Amino acid sequence: MLLATTSILHYPELDEASSSFLLEVLRGLPGLRLVIHEELQVSGHQYVVEEAMRRQCDEEEVDWLLTVGGTWPAPGPLSQQVVPAATRSVLERSLPGLLPWLRSEAWAQEPTGAVLEAGEAGIRGRTLILNLPGDRQLAAFYLQTAARVLVPLLQMVQGCDPTEVLTSPDQGTDRTVNAADALPGADDHGRSSHRPSLREADFEEFLKRRRS
Repeated sequence: MLLATTSILHYPELDEASSSFLLEVLRGLPGLRLVIHEELQVSGHQYVVEEAMRRQCDEEEVDWLLTVGGTWPAPGPLSQQVVPAATRSVLERSLPGLLPWLRSEAWAQEPTGAVLEAGEAGIRGRTLILNLPGDRQLAAFYLQTAARVLVPLLQMVQGCDPTEVLTSPDQGTDRTVNAADALPGADDHGRSSHRPSLREADFEEFLKRRRS
């Protein structure tokens, strides 16, 4: 099982029932042992959401950042449903195939939601970012579908060789921890112990982001 630290940003508010439901879904994802680093509510203008996302990626250095809500259509001038725009602003690399695939898979179950939600997915630093819709059933379907590629995707984001990941019999899950030992396997800050060391150029880029 692959250990990954995860933070969840709820927009515009944290609904306890939906949170408990999604946490249960996350605990059941195959091949992953997730350590929930932080779960918080974020609301307001786009720049507020951007700053919260940057902090999770650049300072907390979580492996996986999930946002929940804020991905539906809204009037242009209003500061509502701003999560996709905020995500595009902080991404360094996009994953253009991930969300279209999830929407196509969800079409038979929830066609209206699959067409109208506008979430994004991509990478900042060594953090995978995925927007989930506010509808908890649709969000759960996205997570359960994405689970088919999450382990190799997270490993590539952490710097593993794509060729090795894709040709491994277990799709790269050789970098594993025993589920019973997952929490002790994290460092004192709750970060996963499988993270490869940064190259000098990567570290310089990280410092630039923190200074900006």
